[in-house]
Amino acid sequence: MTEELLDICLCDVADKQRLAVFRQKRSEWRDALIGADLHSIRNQIITILWEDTIFRTVNEARRLLVEAPHERKGFNRDVIALFDKCFVVSQIMAIRRLTDPGFPDPEKAVISLTSLLADMERNREFLTREHYVCFDSIPFDYALSKIDDPIYSRWRIRQESFDRLSGKKDNTRQRQDGVDRKLFAKLKKGLKACDDFRVYANKFVAHAAVPSAKRDQIEKERSITLNKFDTACRAIIQVASFLSTDLLHGPSLGQVPTPQYDPLENLDKSIILESEYGALSEYWHKRVQEVERWPSNFWPT
Repeated sequence: MTEELLDICLCDVADKQRLAVFRQKRSEWRDALIGADLHSIRNQIITILWEDTIFRTVNEARRLLVEAPHERKGFNRDVIALFDKCFVVSQIMAIRRLTDPGFPDPEKAVISLTSLLADMERNREFLTREHYVCFDSIPFDYALSKIDDPIYSRWRIRQESFDRLSGKKDNTRQRQDGVDRKLFAKLKKGLKACDDFRVYANKFVAHAAVPSAKRDQIEKERSITLNKFDTACRAIIQVASFLSTDLLHGPSLGQVPTPQYDPLENLDKSIILESEYGALSEYWHKRVQEVERWPSNFWPT
């Protein structure tokens, strides 16, 4: 989401050089959070929510099947097991990516909520009330200006928002008020709801951990449930939306996309006709035979 900012010389900030640094960092933060890039945090969240909605809708169809069985209704158990596994792996890795701490090496930089929070905290000195209110030419003290009321509304919202961010009250406002350091600790604490998924991903998805009592304990204790997915996704969306709306004047996040077609299309139809069953069975056996020939007559070259 690109912003067009007015000439920095028009901004009511004494140190224009520091404001330029803030503007640059703010632009980087917005790009990472709500930019058009495929890997922006907003686009990662959209993918999570879209796939989650598809899965839960199919899962609801399974519930209806159990409660109202019918000879014309059913799921192939191997297909649905693969569907379940792919959903779990996809969501676990998506949550892991969004909470990836990143690397010091810029060549290995990642876009994640954790890395975004870390960069904001490192540059906390530029997150001042003066920059927050005046970065796009709104005056710091509206009472001394002669601007139309719509500008006053934006000024008031920003000042009151920064009151909450800094922990200051309106009668003690200063240009160099900063964002409360405890705020970043609270946001990082909120993302701890995703820790179980990171551990599970490292032990069972991204890597194949060797057998051990610890691995067995983790597998037992970190059992994946839809409620756990909800808890982790809610935490991600709440932290991301807070950063967007409260710190970067951006949109709220967490909306499920609206498809321009019927997402339930063809769910009421069979995948194949009864007359095609024999051909599909033949394909299955041909594929099995092909794979079973792979080990034959092999010698490393």
